[in-house]
Amino acid sequence: MKKRIFTLIVIVLLLFQLTGCMRITYHVTLNKNATADVVYEMYMNKETLPLFLGEDVENQDIFAENKKSAEDSGFKVEALETETEVGFKASAKSMDLNMQEVITQLGMGGTGDGGIKVTRGLFKNVYTLNANVDTSDIFGDDPNSQTLLPAINQSISLKLIVTAPSEITSKTGTPSETQKNTYEYDIVLGENNEISLSYSLVNMTNIYLIIGAVVLAALIAIYVIKARKKGVDLSKDEDFDVFDDQQEEENKAE
Repeated sequence: MKKRIFTLIVIVLLLFQLTGCMRITYHVTLNKNATADVVYEMYMNKETLPLFLGEDVENQDIFAENKKSAEDSGFKVEALETETEVGFKASAKSMDLNMQEVITQLGMGGTGDGGIKVTRGLFKNVYTLNANVDTSDIFGDDPNSQTLLPAINQSISLKLIVTAPSEITSKTGTPSETQKNTYEYDIVLGENNEISLSYSLVNMTNIYLIIGAVVLAALIAIYVIKARKKGVDLSKDEDFDVFDDQQEEENKAE
């Protein structure tokens, strides 16, 4: 969403003091394989459209640029409409997660890690995301625009939703009341919004290695015990040969 859109919204607010004229939601679902399913939706109140598009609303699409940008980025775009709103949904599955790109699109800037940091442990790995959606300079140094921010925030709903494959621990945001392992972050324009969360997953690689080591140790122990029962000295090469011959004869007899 471009700064010109926000400038137009300011004009609308001044003239008509509309509330709830636009809402934008980004939903990032983190997968166990380090990819992400991303869905974002943009809606605008139908009463607002003529102020942006003029009288010929039917033949124009206020989100045309946003849709094209989404399609160019590999998203599947679907037009949406309700009784009071018009908008679209863009979705993509199993994307290589670059959270910084999501943050940049959402907040027109921001800082933080480009992806999820992983702290590997023996049995569990901890995944951490720290980023900022910094919209403090959305209107630059224009003092008149800055005074309008409270009204703009009342008119625009901007939300980031993150769903993880396990329970989330977050310093900021609010746990979702309807979705498991999900936190919601309301983005306030004109502020530096902190996004901080972590979750953990079982380290299956190490567990498989440990299980393999235990199984191998058990097989060796069984081999040694069986050899000792037959009186074989495993420290001598010739006794290994004798033991192998004995095993071969037993197998034939069976």
